[in-house]
Amino acid sequence: KVAIYGFDGRKRLIPVVGFTENPAAVKAALKRLENHKVRDPSTNLNGAVVQSITKLQRAMAGSTRPLTFGTLVVFSDGADRAHRVTTKKMYEAVEKSPVNVFVIGLGGEMRKGELSRLGRDGYVTATDDKNIKAAFDDVAQRIEAEGRKFYLLSYCSPSRAGKHRLRVEVSW
Repeated sequence: KVAIYGFDGRKRLIPVVGFTENPAAVKAALKRLENHKVRDPSTNLNGAVVQSITKLQRAMAGSTRPLTFGTLVVFSDGADRAHRVTTKKMYEAVEKSPVNVFVIGLGGEMRKGELSRLGRDGYVTATDDKNIKAAFDDVAQRIEAEGRKFYLLSYCSPSRAGKHRLRVEVSW
């Protein structure tokens, strides 16, 4: 599932599209962003990261799937100008969270040191509008690779009563 939230200087995230498996809904939501007007030109990056992690972890906790993985992709120049949440609190939330965090840094004001630390699972830059697609493609490949690291092994014994011993070996 994918969800998209935006942020500006306001306290709360801006919902673009909630968690969905519908690619058409995601594309339509992204199209609507083309005409989005920013209300508060300061940037609440730190608050957005903390809130996003919370939303992602709640979605994972509510999943009925046997394995859940969460990935946060942050697209920003890396400057928090709103100062609603401290940088320390943001990094603490990232470090405590089981989700993967990837960052795509954009623009001339990009704070590479902060963004690379925030993107603990991956950090790429897009120096201008021409490089954005390549940056997103790079992160998408990294996310796919992360997902291929895990396997779910399940076994249901035909023996329902008594005790029995089972040995499972895995090799590659």
